[in-house]
Amino acid sequence: MSYSLAKQFYTDIDKVAQKQAGQFVDAAHITIFNALLTEAKSKHPNDTVLQALPQAEGDVRYSDMLARAGLLMQILKDVDAGPHLGIL
Repeated sequence: MSYSLAKQFYTDIDKVAQKQAGQFVDAAHITIFNALLTEAKSKHPNDTVLQALPQAEGDVRYSDMLARAGLLMQILKDVDAGPHLGIL
């Protein structure tokens, strides 16, 4: 899972969230986020912040998904840069 894929997903969610922030995320976006997260966790098993990030389930609003996608993107950017400290 690369930072660039996480960034693209964030950009896509941001576009939708600007118009539908209070609406629930469609199943396809939840599936994509969970797949990106699962792949990232498997590639970085020792990153405690990444491992603590939960999968998206049920009714998630676009504003929340934007925050989750942003956090995933930032974690992956930090992982590429080296060790980091973070709090969820």
